[in-house]
Amino acid sequence: MTLFTTYLTLFAVLSIGTAGVLKFEEKEFKDETDLVMNMLCKSVTPERFKPASFFKKWGSSRSKVTAFKWSACGGSGATFKSLSVSPDPMKFPGTLTIAASAVINTKLDTPLQTNLTIEKRVGSTYIKIPCIDNFGSCVYDDLCDILYGATCPDVLTKNGINCTCPFPVKSYNLPPSQFDAESFYFPSGDYHARGELRINGTFIGCLDVRLSIAKN
Repeated sequence: MTLFTTYLTLFAVLSIGTAGVLKFEEKEFKDETDLVMNMLCKSVTPERFKPASFFKKWGSSRSKVTAFKWSACGGSGATFKSLSVSPDPMKFPGTLTIAASAVINTKLDTPLQTNLTIEKRVGSTYIKIPCIDNFGSCVYDDLCDILYGATCPDVLTKNGINCTCPFPVKSYNLPPSQFDAESFYFPSGDYHARGELRINGTFIGCLDVRLSIAKN
């Protein structure tokens, strides 16, 4: 998997699960995370669809998540140049259309350390989804190991995007392409995700995403 698809995998935690590594599903927990997870697993209406009275209650005038947003948040080794997703809000199960372009300026190889933060908006604030069974806001020592042997979707390979390390210096472009997410379930609501990449402690790149998921 090139860094381009690595970034897509980070984004996929809240969307398509490109490499089939991470999936969100309701389950029972037997420790102190029960309360938090039960709250995060509940479906809520994305803020953009809520009435003005809702925002007055929290001392605000409108939703801060009015559309899918992304930004490159540092690092010169690799970065996105463009990223679009539809439908917006996303719906699961369903089909997503993703278009993107990215550039890798530094050859990336094992160990590709990944720091992933995922938050869901609850009331007036965002609550971090804890790391449980390698899902959630986790630190991964080597994403190359996690993705070893992963099968790349045909739509990626036909556009010259591989799914194995090392990640060569190269520019990548993915035209609007459809990804099937029929087997995934995510509670509706507003989300924030941030993924940081490092090699031997050196900061390489970062992607920050804000998105909404609506009931299908």
